[in-house]
Amino acid sequence: MSGPLLVFSEVIEVDRSRPPSGQTETRRVYIYDLSADRYWVAFSYLHTIRGSGLERSTVQVAGESLVVWTENEVRRVSLGGTMEQTLFEHDQISWLEVSPDGTNVAIMYGVDPSGDARLAAVLVVDIATGEELLDTGRRFDPISVGSSADLRQRWHGNGTALLVSEQRRPGLLRLDGTFEVLPEDWHVSVDLRFALRVGERVGSISLNPHHDRSVWASLDVLDIETGDVLWTVHAQDGGGLYQHLDYAGDSWWGPGLPKEPTWEDRRHVFFNELAPEPDWRVGHQPYLGALKVLDAVTGEVQPVTVEIEELLRGRARSSCGWTKYAAPSQCRIWYDGRVIREGADGWLGHLGIIEPSRDLEVRGISPMSVAVEPDPPLPPPREEMVGPLLLYEVYRPHPSTPRLAIAFDEGTGKSWTVHRRGHPYGCSPPQAAAGGFVTCNWSELSHVTVDGQTVPLDRSPEEFLVSPDGHKVAMRFWGGGRGPDGRYNPARTVVLEIPSGDEILRVVHEELPTSAGLPPARTYWTAYLEAWTPDSNAVLLGVVDDDSGYGGPTAGVVGTLDGALRQVPCVPDPYGDTSSALACLSPDARYVVLGRAQGSDEYTGGRWRSFDVIDFQTRIVVWSVETRSSLDEYHWEWASPTEFAWSSGAWPDVFRFDLQRLDREAERAEVSVLDVTTGEIEVMDSADYLARFHPPSRATTECPENPGLPCKILLDGEVIGEGRWPRIIGFVAVE
Repeated sequence: MSGPLLVFSEVIEVDRSRPPSGQTETRRVYIYDLSADRYWVAFSYLHTIRGSGLERSTVQVAGESLVVWTENEVRRVSLGGTMEQTLFEHDQISWLEVSPDGTNVAIMYGVDPSGDARLAAVLVVDIATGEELLDTGRRFDPISVGSSADLRQRWHGNGTALLVSEQRRPGLLRLDGTFEVLPEDWHVSVDLRFALRVGERVGSISLNPHHDRSVWASLDVLDIETGDVLWTVHAQDGGGLYQHLDYAGDSWWGPGLPKEPTWEDRRHVFFNELAPEPDWRVGHQPYLGALKVLDAVTGEVQPVTVEIEELLRGRARSSCGWTKYAAPSQCRIWYDGRVIREGADGWLGHLGIIEPSRDLEVRGISPMSVAVEPDPPLPPPREEMVGPLLLYEVYRPHPSTPRLAIAFDEGTGKSWTVHRRGHPYGCSPPQAAAGGFVTCNWSELSHVTVDGQTVPLDRSPEEFLVSPDGHKVAMRFWGGGRGPDGRYNPARTVVLEIPSGDEILRVVHEELPTSAGLPPARTYWTAYLEAWTPDSNAVLLGVVDDDSGYGGPTAGVVGTLDGALRQVPCVPDPYGDTSSALACLSPDARYVVLGRAQGSDEYTGGRWRSFDVIDFQTRIVVWSVETRSSLDEYHWEWASPTEFAWSSGAWPDVFRFDLQRLDREAERAEVSVLDVTTGEIEVMDSADYLARFHPPSRATTECPENPGLPCKILLDGEVIGEGRWPRIIGFVAVE
């Protein structure tokens, strides 16, 4: 391999049975040779996540080797996966970080959970020799993965010092063992070369009704070694400067810019410059003004443009995460705007770039250079289409056509190219709609017909959801900024007609307490698209009371297309899981299921021993059912608009709807299904239940282990096409 080499990893197996209240993932490390367009499998390792969310492993690039930490051991491993040396062993490792030059690794360890001090030691090891350069003993505040102190902010850019905290006082720990406390008003850069200090507070802006953010008259950039002021930015007369310090912690990530580990540039300060407007001085103006960037080396200040943002982001980037609102298929790694890997289930991480000094040999699967596949022909005339059409999307390894939508006609057996689009940054995957599909190309949402005609719908939605009848699309917007008329754009959910783009419904999120009868929020209500009702006449929204949109009490709202909004009486999950906001509501919004704990007369969001089926409109109890075992959110679901299903059995050998769908060969369990129209309960085997209510999809994909090889697209088990990292869009009829 000649390089440069991109190192990344993905989850290939998940074991939820250990440790208790946690899970262990098997992650595979890949090496991708950018110059030869070839992939290699290096090795696999165990990644453990405790019940508290504490992670117990990491892989980091160190020169032409890798440093691998799994549970109680830190090792140096070759790119081919061969263990070269054990660097450290201890059963209380909290975190580690390789120095910027790849020569040393800092390890925090020794936190005794039973001790009074709960202090940790910092160890620095020479990666090449295994020599211990520094061991402080227990004296520093412990750091764990996922805490507010980011592990990527630990090393000085020249590798001579670490940022740690002693008695909650952040400071620089040098390799000679000396510790220097930093001034309290300093906010250090990612590589510890510079510090940011704010000037006089001149007012505040309100991003939500209860949390004002300070606005400053000036910002100073200092040399962290000498304390000298290098640059000062002053607000214009009567204006102010806003820097999101309370969210950014000890970094300079600007508001509105994602905080990603793959930004290569470490010397820029992002801030908003606010014009002289009186409203923000008393905390009432949510508009953040112009976003600007200061180069801490040159002192140059300029507006942040798309080109500058792309430059500062770096050549290699990744985005991943399995959440309710970001499906695993959205995980991807880019290099120079080209997709390198996509579609990992749960994790896809860019680990680093290696510039080898010589040709390297690694073991693994046979390499294969990926040729550019020829595109299918252009669409035929409408009169030659029979249908139904299966629409799917594949990636083409060419910068000008990163995404290609293809239609397969079941009636004729022909395929053709429907649409090409750019990078789908932060947007929902394409979805089938009447006469074609809805997709986003860059920031524009469009309706694409089966013969390739594109009709713009709207710009910059955070997510969208096409209705079951295919004639409507619901979109969610974060809000912020000003529209063409100069007015502030609030966070909102909007429904448009397809393909005309006419607006049918608009729900302003900050008006939900009044319009939907929600209680006053502690911060403000953030709404997410959950689903459409099967008749396409209502949108279901999950809403969260939290200024960042995560956690906190949840609620559900049904919005009908005539503008009526109504709260769903689901009992919030005790842990604030947004998935519970509408789980009790039947798909057609006619019934609600509410459960009671044993011996209780109150409805609960925890475990059930009985439940009531309630008419959503009249609030009349239709049926009351006693269950033989305790149920929680894993044990029941609405199988259809009129059938409610739950499992029975002794914990933990109980049927879990979510896991059973992933593994149809899992141990069978008993499932009860209540027909809410008649009150009859049918008991069936879990396999029979899945066959009836969750039959396998007709359209599937089959991908090889080698990420460089194309995947097969199958319809009813027959191969109809192939392409890299395919995504099934859906079936549409020829209109």
